[in-house]
Amino acid sequence: MKSILRILAGAAAVAVLVMAAAPAAQAQCAPGQVFASIGLAKPTQGGHKQVTVDTTGVDNTGKEIGRFWAAANSNNANNFAGTCPSTNNVATGDTWWDLSGTNRGINGGFTIGTCTMTSCPNPAVGGDEMIFLVEEYGPGGPPGVGGTAFWVGLRVDGTPAAARLWDIARVTGTPPVNAVLPFLQFPTPQVTASSRNLTGGVDTVNNYVDIGLNMHANSAAGAPPDSATIKSYDLCTFHGPADPGRLRGAWNCSSSVVYANGAVSGNPFKVPCTDIIADTWFAVGVTFSGGAGPNVPSALVGRAIQIECDPTIADPEPLVRPGLRPTPKKAASKPARTR
Repeated sequence: MKSILRILAGAAAVAVLVMAAAPAAQAQCAPGQVFASIGLAKPTQGGHKQVTVDTTGVDNTGKEIGRFWAAANSNNANNFAGTCPSTNNVATGDTWWDLSGTNRGINGGFTIGTCTMTSCPNPAVGGDEMIFLVEEYGPGGPPGVGGTAFWVGLRVDGTPAAARLWDIARVTGTPPVNAVLPFLQFPTPQVTASSRNLTGGVDTVNNYVDIGLNMHANSAAGAPPDSATIKSYDLCTFHGPADPGRLRGAWNCSSSVVYANGAVSGNPFKVPCTDIIADTWFAVGVTFSGGAGPNVPSALVGRAIQIECDPTIADPEPLVRPGLRPTPKKAASKPARTR
C-alpha cells in the first residue's frame, strides 16, 4: 500500500508476453465477481471510494496492455490469453480499463460478459490476492521508438461481503480514500560512469529509480511490501542501427537486478557490442512475482540510451563520457540520451 503522501509524491515526481503454461479450459465464476476502483459510489451500492489513474503524458487511446493474475500462482485466474481485454480501442462493452473524466479507472467483472480467465479466483477472507498490471505507451503509441513507457500495478485481496468483491480502491489505505494514482515511467538507466572493456563492450555503472512508486497494494493482513510483487529490474539490450521501440520482445533482457524496496545505485553492467558497425541500446524492463507459477515479465521496456560501439569515432563533445553518444538536436520529440 502507498500512503496518500506517497501517492502524491509519485504524481509529482507484443505482442504481450504470454505465460508458457496456458490451461486448456477457462472456468466461469458464478455469480460474476466485480473488480473495480471506480463505480458503485452510491450509498445504496456500498459507497465505495473512487480511485483513478492519471493519464497525463501517456498514449491513452486503447493500446495499453492490461493483465491480471492470482498473486499466489500466476497460472490461476489470469487473462494472458486475451479473454478479458482491458480495452478494444475504446472503453466500452466488457472491457475493464474505463474512462473516468480525463483519467482511467478499473471497472470490470470476472466472467461478466466475455471476461473469462484460466480459473475463478477465491475472494474469501484469507483467499487469493489478485494483481492488476497496466502498461502504457507514451504519446504517439506503439511502437514508441525514441520514447518511453509507463506502468501501474495494483494488488488486493477479496472483500466477499461487499458489492465490489475485489475493491481495488483499498490500495489507498484502510479505510480507502478517493485518490488519483500516478502513471509513472519505467526507469531510464542513469549512467554515472562508463569505460571501454577489453572485449569490445562498454562497462557502465548505473542508477535506477525506485519502481515501488508504481506499485500499490493492500490486504486484510496489512500492506505487503512492494518486493512481494516486484521481483527485479531487467537490463535489456538491443544491437542495431536504431531504437527498436518499447515492446520487450525486441530486446535481450538476460540480466537483472533484484528489487529490494528501494532505488538502485552503483549497479555495474557490461553493455555488449557484437560489432562496431552499429551501436547497442540499453533499456530497463520489470519482472513481477508469479508466486508458485512463472514470474510475469513486463510487456514493455522504458526509454533507451545509446551506447557507442565504434572505438574509432571520437566523442563530439568533450563532456560526454567515453562510450556514450549524445543526441543530435533534431525534433523535440526525440529524448536526449544519457551522458
